[in-house]
Amino acid sequence: MNLAPMNAIPLLGRFWSRRRRAATASDALRLQARGLDAAQLLQLQQLLEPLAEQLAVPWRLVADDGDVVLVAGSSAEAIAHADSLGWTLTDKMVVVVAETDEDDTLTQRDGEEVRALQQRFARAWVRAVGIRERRAPVMGFSQEVVALLPLAPDTPTERIMAVVADLARVVRGDGGGGRRTFSTGVSRPVTDIAGLPTAYAEALRAAAVGRQKHGSGAITHFDELGIYRLLSLVPDSEELRQFVTDALGELATDDNPENAGLRTTLSVLIDTNLNVAEASRLLFFHYNTLRYRIAKLERLLGPFTTDPQLRLTLALALKVLEMRGLTQSRRSGPRD
Repeated sequence: MNLAPMNAIPLLGRFWSRRRRAATASDALRLQARGLDAAQLLQLQQLLEPLAEQLAVPWRLVADDGDVVLVAGSSAEAIAHADSLGWTLTDKMVVVVAETDEDDTLTQRDGEEVRALQQRFARAWVRAVGIRERRAPVMGFSQEVVALLPLAPDTPTERIMAVVADLARVVRGDGGGGRRTFSTGVSRPVTDIAGLPTAYAEALRAAAVGRQKHGSGAITHFDELGIYRLLSLVPDSEELRQFVTDALGELATDDNPENAGLRTTLSVLIDTNLNVAEASRLLFFHYNTLRYRIAKLERLLGPFTTDPQLRLTLALALKVLEMRGLTQSRRSGPRD
């Protein structure tokens, strides 16, 4: 039996992201592998043990009604094991996920080059984080690097993002990933190891959605995502673009030089809840000038000032239009 189709390595690498509560000795991840003989079980154990050590969590393989079960140790064991590896899990942390913008599963590079680039990317992050926080855990998983950064009490989000931006700058300067661009996501702070699964999922989502919203090289905090968390779940980019075209009509393009200005006017009006006086102030327009532009917008788009459903549709279309990375969520290879 070939173990590769079981995807054991990705399952283990993502185990923490699946969990909803603290790990206990009774918790288990079932790898659907019925019928393994002793030799195959040993092969599976050899595949999993190095990754389990990287995760700083003790594991053991046991048999359970024909399934192979990977059992996690307790939170206290995880903290102690992390300490034995030279890592410190502090009272308050954020999870940072850095992911290359190039999708190595679709790459045209050969396997040896991909592995070398992934290792270089991970080493660059280990060095950058180690300079700032020597005992902070940093783990490389294929084209993704995960770091747990300790925080002082009451550290503001702005300070957290400044630290992460500085780390990303160092990695880029170190040729991280062979000069490949990468996007970075940051979780909300966690105060207990039990919160790491959720924090990892937040950071991973922030990296992916940030790439869609801002393009390659984005650095995004989970709290910044807002409505983009939902928009990013639409798998078909063409469907999103068609939604924008249907909602905004000719304003969806910049074929007319006036379109960008009209979209800005529309956006400010929606953001100010149609407060014409406030919108005029923000846009530096005379009150009557803005009234004229509102009339023009309604001729193009419909009665959005009196139709809340249309207003919502237009607001969503403008948000989609802001997603600069919509057509480049992951690249399949190096740019020409």
